[in-house]
Amino acid sequence: MADDFFRAGNDLVSNHSVYGTGFTSDEAWLSKMTYPGSDWSSAVAWSKTLKTPENETFVTIMNGIKEGKANLFSLLGWEAALFIAFENENFDGITINSPRGKVYMNSENRFTEAPVYYATVSKDETTGNCLLKDVEVASVTEAERESLNNNIKYIQSIEANSWLNAYACLES
Repeated sequence: MADDFFRAGNDLVSNHSVYGTGFTSDEAWLSKMTYPGSDWSSAVAWSKTLKTPENETFVTIMNGIKEGKANLFSLLGWEAALFIAFENENFDGITINSPRGKVYMNSENRFTEAPVYYATVSKDETTGNCLLKDVEVASVTEAERESLNNNIKYIQSIEANSWLNAYACLES
């Protein structure tokens, strides 16, 4: 969808700052997307370039299975395994050392809390496609955390049967 957006609207966004979602800025997608001509900003949940021992292990093992296997979906499975390794049924208050940093299971809503990273989507000079650069941990304010908790409470209070996610599941 990001590729479609930039191909169709590059003239419209060329004089404006663009901010993408974490799913729009997934590195697996970006590596296939032609650079649109200007850098744009995003908040992401993870990057294969994070310099932590846990991330380097994850990327090495997953890409050893198949190049490109180190991705956000594989990361979520990896994290699930880290929680399961505790061998108990209650994960409330548990913190794991994930490839994306410390991930905490919030006992109030049973959602995980993890670092968020700001990044720039830029041009890969080798391929002409996009890549993430300048990936830095973002500070989270209490107001943002409270807003997220309010959204979670709302979602938990209604009946829903859809996937609440902005990820582009189909390739263009």
